[in-house]
Amino acid sequence: MNQSEQDLLWAIHRLAVSLAVDWPRWTDLLLQEYGEAERFFASDLLIERRLEFVWKFKRKMLWGWGTLNDVHFSEKSEELKKALSQQVWATLRQYWKALGRESYDPKEFSLYPVGTRVKMVKGKIRIIDPDGHTEMVPNAGRIVERIWIVKSPSIPDITNMPEYEIQHGSSIWGIRHDAIEPMTD
Repeated sequence: MNQSEQDLLWAIHRLAVSLAVDWPRWTDLLLQEYGEAERFFASDLLIERRLEFVWKFKRKMLWGWGTLNDVHFSEKSEELKKALSQQVWATLRQYWKALGRESYDPKEFSLYPVGTRVKMVKGKIRIIDPDGHTEMVPNAGRIVERIWIVKSPSIPDITNMPEYEIQHGSSIWGIRHDAIEPMTD
């Protein structure tokens, strides 16, 4: 078991304990996940399997409807939930990089401030699905002609590439740093 996996177990346990009084169902679910993860990490499995296991945990507990993200806890528990999510991403990124896949150092990028007007870069727009598979969007059509506004920075993706939420009218997209460029008018 490596340090990132130990930190992930600790983050699961801390959140489970913090929810024990007010949210016993979530405590039970998290402790079940903790036990499963502890057994899994103690085994000598390939990194690919470890990556799949943590993706599965993320989808089950932190991604989408019916997960921890749907519930608003106390301020302290919300901080622990955020810490758990950050540790999940850190562990996924560690596996991703160890597998020799595309990986970046966020310090290499000059981030765009909130309010920056940007355009999408044709041929750079891609989707990374919940399993980590990357697919380029072959024809972005008129969407690349629109002027978007950087609404907020987002957490980096699995490659550690910075991401943003950008907005055009009522449309909001999450997009990687390399798929937008600032307007120079």
